[in-house]
Amino acid sequence: MNANLGAEDRLMRAAIGILVVIGVFISPPNMFTSPILYYAMLVVGVMALINSVTGLCLIFRILGLNSCKGTKNQNAG
Repeated sequence: MNANLGAEDRLMRAAIGILVVIGVFISPPNMFTSPILYYAMLVVGVMALINSVTGLCLIFRILGLNSCKGTKNQNAG
């Protein structure tokens, strides 16, 4: 699979993922009203980190979006 996330997008997702994961772990126990919300936020943070490391976003792929520079039109010459 080809990467569909550019450098800026990857950096932003990494920062958001790190902040969300750290926020979940250091938040007070009564901040989340249910365990489902706690785990959902943890999954969002981890997915953002995975996207930033791999450079792939399945939602971008489904929507046909690509933030990588230089890979949008490789066949035109």
